[in-house]
Amino acid sequence: MKILRRTPQTPSFDEILAEYYEPLYRHVRRMVVSHDDAKDVMQEAMLRIFQGLDSLKDSSAVRTWVWRIATNEALRHLSHRRTSEVELSDIPADTLEDEPYIDRSDGIALALAKAMTALTVRQRQVFDLRHYDEMSFADISAVTGMAEDTARATFHQARAKLKDILQGMGIHS
Repeated sequence: MKILRRTPQTPSFDEILAEYYEPLYRHVRRMVVSHDDAKDVMQEAMLRIFQGLDSLKDSSAVRTWVWRIATNEALRHLSHRRTSEVELSDIPADTLEDEPYIDRSDGIALALAKAMTALTVRQRQVFDLRHYDEMSFADISAVTGMAEDTARATFHQARAKLKDILQGMGIHS
């Protein structure tokens, strides 16, 4: 078994934490909704990132690599939660008003956060990566493992569903 060593261009774990922890936390939080769940997912994701850092082959792909790990951990968490019969709909949408990643003074942002709980996990994941994290469909493909066309179609389905939900709430774009 060949052991790969970090190149001088590969960031240290501390550099990854400094640059990516907050945006990754917000991404995970939007996926799992609960702060406690997001903390658990981030702890596991950071452990996997730390353990896998020496095997990172392409230092230019750090961003998509850490997002893929965090996303997979969030999906694993959601899958486990589904098997224990707890759904996102069981989390009161009103608790979103106290979330630190939502500007409570922005009614549209709050309504969007509530509406996102109605999306499927896959739709929420792709919408989040595209809308909030401003990733290209190529990067979304790298993070999620789905084809670019599938990511694009999923994003447009999510956006249409959110538009319908927001219009039902009386919010028009």
